[in-house]
Amino acid sequence: MGTLLEVDAAEGADAAFAEVERLDRALSTFKEDSEVSRLNASAGRGPVTVSEDLWNILAVSSSVWAASRGA
Repeated sequence: MGTLLEVDAAEGADAAFAEVERLDRALSTFKEDSEVSRLNASAGRGPVTVSEDLWNILAVSSSVWAASRGA
């Protein structure tokens, strides 16, 4: 996702990096096979089923957009 991640903990570090890797595979706009890329590619073609993770991110993003008036 083009984001630097630093984990300052011995316990749980592997799990944290695994979760970030999982989210990157699903949410990256740089990977053609990611869920977000597939969603973008299907824009305007009708409803698309998305994962709970993506749905939650889109819901929060929409709320932040509305609260900031698009800023």
